[in-house]
Amino acid sequence: MVILAETKCESDSKLLCLKHLGFDGLVHVPSCGRSGGLVAVWKSDQLGVTVLRRDRQFLHFLCSIADSPSFFLTAVYSHPLPHLKHSLWEELRMLFQIIADPWIIAGDFNDIVHPSERVGGSAPNLSRINKFLDRINACHLTDAGFFGSRFTWRGPCIANASRLFERLDRAFINTPFLISFKGFRVRLLNRLKYSDHNLISLCFETVERSGNPVRPFCFEAMWLQHEGYNAFLAANWESQSDFNQALTSFQGSIVEWNREVFGMIENRKRRIMARLSSIQNASAYPFSRYLCSLEVELQNELQKILSLEEIKWFQKSRDIWILKGDRNIHGTIISRRK
Repeated sequence: MVILAETKCESDSKLLCLKHLGFDGLVHVPSCGRSGGLVAVWKSDQLGVTVLRRDRQFLHFLCSIADSPSFFLTAVYSHPLPHLKHSLWEELRMLFQIIADPWIIAGDFNDIVHPSERVGGSAPNLSRINKFLDRINACHLTDAGFFGSRFTWRGPCIANASRLFERLDRAFINTPFLISFKGFRVRLLNRLKYSDHNLISLCFETVERSGNPVRPFCFEAMWLQHEGYNAFLAANWESQSDFNQALTSFQGSIVEWNREVFGMIENRKRRIMARLSSIQNASAYPFSRYLCSLEVELQNELQKILSLEEIKWFQKSRDIWILKGDRNIHGTIISRRK
């Protein structure tokens, strides 16, 4: 399941593209102008989902995973305005009174639970922090903890002011959830250039993969994006040789060139993501111009890699995706392999 907040979409039409990614379930709370908005998508063969409530600030589900107890999931986007925030927590308190099964609430609460969860800007509002804690305790909720960056939101750059960092996004669980899902954990993924928030990953289990299958050689369309490819082709194609012999010789050269120039796309992306994680987790990050500059540089490099990866997956799908408009790449590949 994927849940997006602050979509700024007033109609479902702009969100239908999500179904082309292989999701067959979709529920949407429209935004008010360019404020708010929630959308959730899921794959029914992997997660059983019943939509129970739709509200301006939350979506409430009953979920089931194979070989696990069912649980309630509430995806939250808390509006910054105090009276709307109060309305949200009144709704959550009423849900608490009727829920006895495992329950998890996750999302952007636009509040912090301790002054240490805020760096930069004005001093933390202790009265607001205490009110947030009172609301959490009134619903008998426990912070699920997290692995990753200390902060989940980065504010805009303001002249002559220090940049604001806060931990606004989190997950809360009740006691039945804690007992039923002992291996559950929350991971904060790297913040990318498309958002000022870190992604939250709710991890119910760890899938271990082993072995690297041998893949046959094939031409990679992403090579054409490199400015040195044409010169490499001209220098390494033995035009005087038999075609098959020239192809065999070129194959060895291009594989080596690919390794040197592109490397393994997945490994390059993993290394950059690891470096971004180290930067965003560093205690000096909010105050260091060098780390902030390095982050921008790595984000730009990551964007180039993601573009190459997109080309790679489109090629593997073997679909005329431009004509069909179908971006369910992974589903297409899996179906072909079957």
